[in-house]
Amino acid sequence: MDKKISIGVIGCGAVADFHAVSILAAENAMLAGFADVRKESAEAFAKKYGAKVFDSVEQMLASPLVDAVCICTPSGFHANTALAALSAGKHILVEKPLAVTVEDCDRVIALAKEKGLTAGVISQFRFSASVQHLRSMLKDGRLGQLITGELLMKYYRSQEYYDSSSWRGTWALDGGSLMNQGIHGVDAMLYLLGPAESVCGYMDTKTHVIEAEDTAVAAVKFKCGALVVIQSTTSAYKGAPRHISIVGTKGSVVITEDTIEKCDVEGFAFEPIAEINKEKNLGHSSPMSISCDGHKFQIRDFADAILTGRAPAVPLTESRRAVALIQGVYESARTGKKIVLE
Repeated sequence: MDKKISIGVIGCGAVADFHAVSILAAENAMLAGFADVRKESAEAFAKKYGAKVFDSVEQMLASPLVDAVCICTPSGFHANTALAALSAGKHILVEKPLAVTVEDCDRVIALAKEKGLTAGVISQFRFSASVQHLRSMLKDGRLGQLITGELLMKYYRSQEYYDSSSWRGTWALDGGSLMNQGIHGVDAMLYLLGPAESVCGYMDTKTHVIEAEDTAVAAVKFKCGALVVIQSTTSAYKGAPRHISIVGTKGSVVITEDTIEKCDVEGFAFEPIAEINKEKNLGHSSPMSISCDGHKFQIRDFADAILTGRAPAVPLTESRRAVALIQGVYESARTGKKIVLE
């Protein structure tokens, strides 16, 4: 039998379901078990999936039966958990974001390189058929010189959503609408357009009792020359599907959630592509109403990367770029200055 990578799940909140289902679906991986600072949460997941429960995170990291871990803790704990796992010799796959600060991202990146371990981040939206198709068009230069674009993320989260866990909406452990809900769209724009050069941003907390922002807007200059508007909120009643548009001198493309809604490109006959069931992708109004397909792809890819020694589909440096851009929006909003990105 071909070797399978034994993957444990650290952190047993709602997103751990996506990881567990994806590990069980992967032909090159197996579910090692669950660990959480609240053992009762790990026990519930272990019972649900017929897997082992570890008494503690430390016990999981010390186990020779665990090759790698998926880190599904609250965002602010990602970095320290990743550092502990890497120090224990475990490969890591971290839920977005890698960390809530660039400094913590750099700490994890440095240790993963030092240890020579496989390390990746969940950024499943970039692997949707629509984003992949648009990326291919951009690489081929079909849109010509890139002019402008927009990323609109008008989501809804209730006050009860934030009240459900003490970490939600805090600067230290979560960030606001842009760092939590909006990071997938930000990652996709960086994936499509390349590095960002500078950003000017505004933010406010409009309708929720939380520390962080629930509404942010930004103007971003990309190194490719495109000027892009980013809007993120969790205060839009009922929410709306994520909207991405990119405009070039030879055409424009619009993606609504997981579907290319418009493709007007010179000399190019666009054929609609099959997409993920739209009914599964209602994350704009319900945080868990998303497809598991992207997680399944990334778990299989992560296990294969470990087995073959190659880099995973989304290495840590990719997530750092998204965190840096979002942190730049926050810094600009606080200081009133344009922030030049590294």
